[in-house]
Amino acid sequence: MAREFLFSERKTYGLGTGVPSCLKDRSIYSLNIVNGCPFECSYCVYQCRRGLQKNKTVIYTKIGTIIDQELKQHQRAGTPIRMVLFNTATDCFFGRTDVHQIAGECISVLQKHNVFFTLSTKGVIPMDILQLLARRPELCQINYGISSWSDTFCSTFEPGLPAQADRMECLSRIHRLGLRLRGRIEPLIPMENDSLDSLEAVFRVLSRCGAREVVMGYLRMTPEVQERMAGFLPKVHLSMLMRWFRTEDGGPGGSVSREVRKENYDRIKEFGRKIGLNVLVCACRNSDLYRGRCWVVPEAPTAGQKTLL
Repeated sequence: MAREFLFSERKTYGLGTGVPSCLKDRSIYSLNIVNGCPFECSYCVYQCRRGLQKNKTVIYTKIGTIIDQELKQHQRAGTPIRMVLFNTATDCFFGRTDVHQIAGECISVLQKHNVFFTLSTKGVIPMDILQLLARRPELCQINYGISSWSDTFCSTFEPGLPAQADRMECLSRIHRLGLRLRGRIEPLIPMENDSLDSLEAVFRVLSRCGAREVVMGYLRMTPEVQERMAGFLPKVHLSMLMRWFRTEDGGPGGSVSREVRKENYDRIKEFGRKIGLNVLVCACRNSDLYRGRCWVVPEAPTAGQKTLL
């Protein structure tokens, strides 16, 4: 079934409060300019949200104007924004020029108001957007998601992502423009992309393109994700995968065991150190192992402050 793109000028708010639990701070906000990601990755928890229209993407055409007004309100109220997370529940770099234009408008607004933001994507950021980011590089960090550089993994779990050659060129452009790059390897899936052989290719790609830090975390197999994966994977493949995921009472689903995660995280961290990458574990999804934040957060601004960095 072909994806349908819908347009809406209305959105209740532009800057949302749906941020990771380690960032529950009143001055940190999310920004999503579309609802419904066309990449359709099989493991994506956001594709399982209630109310999401199957095979439909809503594009918010006036969101740049909306967030401009909201940022002005924060300025008048003396409540400066500490950080904005751009693309938290979806991706906007899936190849539509009109969506890229809206993204550029939002970036220009954030720059005008001197707001620091992270830009998360697994797609291909157009050159004009990268050049826009390069005008104020101190205000942005790009979080680039690469779950694996394996053709088999990508075709199985991420069939909608751009070709690896196009993503590699995007990473190279980010590096050439001097933009800050951070890798995000998520989700790790046992026996699929968590071996050192699999991760070495990703680590070396990110390292060559200027990344010095990588965040990672294992998949959480919620009932919704399991149901979704059943529509992508052969029954035998899913059955073998589910052996790794157990609830606290030993039932199917939940997380990879604490012991396995800890052992593998330590092994991957040590491997990263050897090639010059600092590897962090997502604390939100591993609260039984780690505390703290795996996001770069600027120091808290004060009222009337003109820049966040």
